[in-house]
Amino acid sequence: MALKKRYTRFCGIDIAKQKHVACIIDCDGQCVARSQSFNNDATGYQSILARLKDAGGPGKVLVGMEATGHYWYGLRDFLVEHRYDVAVLNPIQTAQQAKKGIRKSKTDKILG
Repeated sequence: MALKKRYTRFCGIDIAKQKHVACIIDCDGQCVARSQSFNNDATGYQSILARLKDAGGPGKVLVGMEATGHYWYGLRDFLVEHRYDVAVLNPIQTAQQAKKGIRKSKTDKILG
């Protein structure tokens, strides 16, 4: 039987060719580490690794990123090698989800 993991922090990484941007939140959606860019190279990878460790480390932080071109492969492999769980998301599906706009605007009637 597989054990359920309970993450306490979530790191979203916006993948790009030269620089990625990462933000870490907690279970309540509160910012734990503000958005910060890091290079798509060994130095940048060490930078995000330090931030993830400060946020709780492997087993406590789930990392999510979109599969943008081929730019995500190296970072995903690096994080997995350092025992982080990484969720790779399909950018077409995430774009469609964003278009649904579940919370676009408040539509409740104001009662007086």
